Amino acid sequence: MISTIKCYDIYKDVEPKKKKAEEMKRQKAAAEKDLAETEARLKEVSEKLDDLNNKMSIKKAELDELERKSAEMTRKLNAASKLITGLGSE
Repeated sequence: MISTIKCYDIYKDVEPKKKKAEEMKRQKAAAEKDLAETEARLKEVSEKLDDLNNKMSIKKAELDELERKSAEMTRKLNAASKLITGLGSE
């Protein structure tokens, strides 16, 4: 009889701990799944960011080239205008 009571006391102590451990395992699994999904989204966003940065670099290089050509054309236009003005006054 005493051993039955001791066994019951142990069961009362152990059973809630077992249930809590099972719940914690479920929570851990859910958190790991959430983490994996978040990491996958982060990887996707990082790849998009890298792609956009690469495109930005290309467009910046194109813009720099166009600005250089524009400056050169403006310089030539100014020189031509001075030449025409100078010839027109003679």
